[in-house]
Amino acid sequence: MTSIYEKAHKYISKKDISWDIAVWKAFDSNQNLIYKKNTRLNKRVENIVTNENAVFYTLTLTDKALNTITLDHLQREAQAWARKNLIRFVGNLDYGDELEHTGRPHFHIIGNYKDKPTYDTWPYGAINFKRVYNPDHKRIKNYILKLSLHATKKTACKIFKSKEI
Repeated sequence: MTSIYEKAHKYISKKDISWDIAVWKAFDSNQNLIYKKNTRLNKRVENIVTNENAVFYTLTLTDKALNTITLDHLQREAQAWARKNLIRFVGNLDYGDELEHTGRPHFHIIGNYKDKPTYDTWPYGAINFKRVYNPDHKRIKNYILKLSLHATKKTACKIFKSKEI
């Protein structure tokens, strides 16, 4: 997402407006983008959890995988795993709570499975899963979004999703 500062400069270069108005327009534009992103993600997660085969997966990583493979590559592998095993999905990279846990990277994915994935389909660690019986999609969406919106995290994490809504 373009910063408010960069957007304000674009507004000023396109129109003869004051800095204050340009900043206000840039801020309003960014807020609108965040709202639309949340709305789209909320609809996607609602479609997933209202299906009878909704599952919340955690893909963990072994020390060997973390020491020999980059996190970018592991994220691509997690996306590939989700595309292969799930009809529709939303996922992200999480580091855990450093105060209570190790801060160890792992992936969270919520989706609808094609065929139940077996434990040996994720060669970089373990697969943990929990069926979604209570489709409180807003709570699940907020958990998935927390890394992207949480300002105190050290790294920015990207959400990955299926093409199918």
